[in-house]
Amino acid sequence: MISVTLDGATVPELTAPPAVPLRALVARNLHRLRADGSAGLDEIARAAADTGLDWTAAWLGGVERGTRSLTAEQLLALPVVLTAALGTRVTLADLLAGEAPVSLTPDERAAIPARYLRDLVTGLPLGAPFTAPVVATAPHIDVAARAAQKLREIRRAGPRRAPARPRRGWPASSASRRSG
Repeated sequence: MISVTLDGATVPELTAPPAVPLRALVARNLHRLRADGSAGLDEIARAAADTGLDWTAAWLGGVERGTRSLTAEQLLALPVVLTAALGTRVTLADLLAGEAPVSLTPDERAAIPARYLRDLVTGLPLGAPFTAPVVATAPHIDVAARAAQKLREIRRAGPRRAPARPRRGWPASSASRRSG
């Protein structure tokens, strides 16, 4: 620990907590959410099956102990499954809750602040030094206004006349004899 001198007083500098591997962070929060919701691993596995995923209670237990890694697809599906199993909304940010830096590699070389990771997931702006592209939005046109405009166009065009067809039962030759 390093100390800093401010106005003649020595103040110990606070050290950052050690980085937590992403797998361990998700495991800890999965356990916390499941315990808070009083749900067993079997209930979560059933909710996963109802969602179309073939997750077993044993596999979920491995994820919760931090011995199993999640693919990107599984990490995104986990909040959906937990929401169904627990009956309350669970987000990816809930699975990334914590204050310690998060290590994205096993050797902790790529550790990022937990808050930054949550901001990335939730989409909250961080005040980046670049400007976001401006996307032109189409003017909002009400459905009723479009229908009224179409009706005005139809009225202006007038009635459409169907091409003359010979009446059923009249031979074409007799119809042409009458007109000529």
